[in-house]
Amino acid sequence: MCHELTKALPPDAVLVADTGYSSAWTGALVDLNHREQRYIRAAGSLGWAFPASLGAKCAAPDRPVVCFTGDGGFWYHIAEFMVKRFENVFIDISGLPPKNLLQYYPSMRKYQHKFLFGSDFPGVPGIRKNYKKIKDLVKDGEVMESIGFRNAFDLFGFWKEGIFSAIDLEEIYEVVNDGAQNYKGVIPEDRCKEPYMPMEELTEEAKRMRFYGYFKDMKLLGVIGKEKVKDTTLIRHAYILREWQRRGIGSKLLAFIQKHVDTEYLLVGTWSSATWAIDFYRKHGFELMKEGEDLLRKYWEIPDRQIETSCVLGKRMNLKKTRISI
Repeated sequence: MCHELTKALPPDAVLVADTGYSSAWTGALVDLNHREQRYIRAAGSLGWAFPASLGAKCAAPDRPVVCFTGDGGFWYHIAEFMVKRFENVFIDISGLPPKNLLQYYPSMRKYQHKFLFGSDFPGVPGIRKNYKKIKDLVKDGEVMESIGFRNAFDLFGFWKEGIFSAIDLEEIYEVVNDGAQNYKGVIPEDRCKEPYMPMEELTEEAKRMRFYGYFKDMKLLGVIGKEKVKDTTLIRHAYILREWQRRGIGSKLLAFIQKHVDTEYLLVGTWSSATWAIDFYRKHGFELMKEGEDLLRKYWEIPDRQIETSCVLGKRMNLKKTRISI
C-alpha cells in the first residue's frame, strides 16, 4: 500500500500520517520523490491525522492532501460527524478514557444532547470513578445532567415508567405523608400525627428496610417498603399519592414485592379501621391473621396503642405447610 501511495502522490501533495503504525509505515515505506511534497507526522494522540489533514487543506487549498490513518483513529472523528449529521445517532462515552474526552470530542458541550454515559458499558472498570472524572472535566452541571442521565432517559422509553429502587428520602416523605391523609378521621386521633411520618422517623426506618417506588417521568407516585425480620418478610409503608390512587399502582408494587420474597410468609400490618387497605390486601390473596397481636409484638417495633388499633394480614408464599411460630 505504501508503495502504491508513493507512486500515486502528486508532486505537490501533503501527506498527513496518524500516530502509531501509520507513522511507522509511512515514515519507513513511503518515498517523497518531489521537492514540493510535504510529510506531517502525528505529534498527538490517536486520531490526530484526520483533523490535521483538514487543517492542512484549509491552509493549502490548492494542494492535494492525503490522510493516512486507521479505522480506530478515523472513528474517533467520523462518529462525531455522524452525531451532528444524523438525528438518531448518539455516542456512548463511558468506554473511553475520560482524561482526553474533550480532545476527542471538542464539541461535546455544544452537542450535549447527543452524548450518553452508559453505565452498563461492557468491561469498564470503576464506572463511578470514570463518571466523576468526566464530571470534573466538563465542569458544567447542566451538561452532565444531559450526558449522565437525561439523554438516556429520553432515548430509552422502557424505563420512563416502572418500578425501581427509591432512595430519595424527600420524595418518599412526600408520598408517604400525602397518601396518609386518607387516615384523617378514620384512625384514632391520638395516632394521626401531622406530618404522619416525620423525616427523622423515616430516616431511621430507611436504615432497616429497602424502599421501592413506582416512577413516571422521574416522578415518584407510589412507594412500598420491604423488611426481612427473623423468619418472615414485612410490607412496610405502602402509600400512593392521592391523585394517582385507583390506577393499579398499588397492585403493581405489591406484585413486585411478592416476586422478591424468600420467606414462607409475607405479612403486612395496617390500621383495623382502614377497611379499604384490608380489602385491598384481601383482594390480592392475603388473609387476616388470627394471632395478629402476637405477630405485631414479634415482628414490629411499635407502641402498645398502635398494636391495640392494628391488624395483620398474611400470605403464604410457597406450598410448604407450616405455621409461623409465635
